[in-house]
Amino acid sequence: MYTEQMGEITVDSVMDCLFCAKKYSVLRLLWQCRRFIEENLTAEMALSVFVKAEAMKEQKTADLAAVLLSRSAADLFAGPGFLELNLSCVRTLLQRDDLAVTESGVYQAARKWVVHNSDGQQNHGEAFKQIFGGIIDCVRLPLIKPTVLAEGVAKDGVLTDAEMALVYEFKFAKSPTPKPVIRFSNRRRQPRAFSERRPVLLDVFAVCGAAQQGTFMDSTTHGTIALDLRGDVAPLTAALFSDMIRNKARMNLMYGSVEFKRFCADDDEPEDWMEGYTNIHDVPGRCPVEEPLLTDGPGMVSLVVLDGRVTLQIGHSKKDLLKGTVFAKVTAGMDFLKTMEVACEKLEAVTFGYECDCGYTKVAKGAGKDTDCIEID
Repeated sequence: MYTEQMGEITVDSVMDCLFCAKKYSVLRLLWQCRRFIEENLTAEMALSVFVKAEAMKEQKTADLAAVLLSRSAADLFAGPGFLELNLSCVRTLLQRDDLAVTESGVYQAARKWVVHNSDGQQNHGEAFKQIFGGIIDCVRLPLIKPTVLAEGVAKDGVLTDAEMALVYEFKFAKSPTPKPVIRFSNRRRQPRAFSERRPVLLDVFAVCGAAQQGTFMDSTTHGTIALDLRGDVAPLTAALFSDMIRNKARMNLMYGSVEFKRFCADDDEPEDWMEGYTNIHDVPGRCPVEEPLLTDGPGMVSLVVLDGRVTLQIGHSKKDLLKGTVFAKVTAGMDFLKTMEVACEKLEAVTFGYECDCGYTKVAKGAGKDTDCIEID
């Protein structure tokens, strides 16, 4: 273990490896386990990972597992594993804003767990009321249908008559009558939109030599970078990236000291390379803000918004400069990027470039790092 080398990590062994790596501060192994979980976590293993991650205080891993559980909340609540969770885990899940189930479904799941953990009591005994009292605040009672409030919550006797009256008053009070203060949230849950993981290819080229008035000089080197787009855990950022590709928006791609600029084939050569870049803040609601569930690192792709300009940054072992939301991973092509970095450092005139959905771009006047161009299909 202390050599920080081990055999193949598997789905069955990863959480045990994570526990040992954390206990004995084997940092490289700890990083490998976290990365393995991010890349291989499935709905089937999410509950087990969530429970163990919560116990180990591996918050980011627990959050990632909770996202998958929330997405299939109905299946989670119907399964036997939910009934075996401890109080802390149950509260964490029931409080999530992204549960994909009705509020009545949340209440019924909470009640089912209480019955299971109060020796099967369904006669509203003291044990039932005491345990239910520990999680009832996780249910957003003002959002429950009146019939469920009357036939379920009221009859269960978890709330006092005064508390039930306040819930009814809050639910049915009409403006301008002020609503009473209650301890139950009325914020509607927002299930996360998501898309499946999918591959994206970037066809990259570099011109080693001079570039003069749109004509390639000397040798041109081509390479392909393959990305695993994680719309399953970073849906908003992945969607923004896809939209910008589709709409031919301009954005840089950076790897260490190498900066690629995107220009479409029908673009005129701008006098100022800063001109023409899409300002994300000019598009209402398009600047993504979502929970950072993937860990940055070598080969991970993050989307950075700085002063309205979008930059894609491929994680570098030494030279990451900007922080953003990780939404993809490079699955092939890192060797080409490293070669381009060496060329950038050793040669005086190198033009790097990419473009998407159209032919190769024209090269701007001049040469060097300021004239870059990749292609994404």
